[in-house]
Amino acid sequence: MNKKTVLITGVSRGIGKATAVKFLEEGWNVIGTYFNSEENAKELTKLYPDIKTYKCDSRDEKSIKLLIESLPKLDLLINNAGIFRGERVSEMNYLDWKEVIDINLNGMFLMTKYSLPLLRKSEKPVIINISSRVANDSLLGAGYIAYSVSKSAVNTFSKALNIEEEKIKVASFNPEITDTDIFRKTFTKDEQEEVIESNSLRTTSETANEIYDLYKSMLLRI
Repeated sequence: MNKKTVLITGVSRGIGKATAVKFLEEGWNVIGTYFNSEENAKELTKLYPDIKTYKCDSRDEKSIKLLIESLPKLDLLINNAGIFRGERVSEMNYLDWKEVIDINLNGMFLMTKYSLPLLRKSEKPVIINISSRVANDSLLGAGYIAYSVSKSAVNTFSKALNIEEEKIKVASFNPEITDTDIFRKTFTKDEQEEVIESNSLRTTSETANEIYDLYKSMLLRI
């Protein structure tokens, strides 16, 4: 039986890494991208020789296009790569704002755009875009604006694309608070302890399992 192929962006750490491991354990061919954390990506390939990792800048249209065109097949795209900048509007410079939007939103657009022709050839193609709980207005806080705007746009993009593409099922996924670099950087120590004590903090493996479960549920709608 032919293995299915998934492309996951941002696999060198956090949710992306755990998701790559989950799909590998489920017998998938996994293609992963990374940008800054090359050592982490190398360590991942040592542990899991079946994964293929590529350095790819989410803002570089040419490199994204070349990567997708090199793939023989694609059944699932998981747009996970993202960054966080915590400045308030009055403190944030335009380049920081632009970087968040370019990576979190425009990078997802480019990866999706060039993956569509390949996905349409799959029997049951799916796209999952990793968003965030801060895309919800009720969870907004000072310093979250660039990140929350980008993730709100990810949710809207996913809903619109799901309507636009007749064959491909598209959804965004807003994970619960997960123990990642972003969690450690954005929450104060007191806030981290409060989340941990409330038993609401997910491990990256738990979140990866939820992403896999979402994929399986989406198959039922194809």
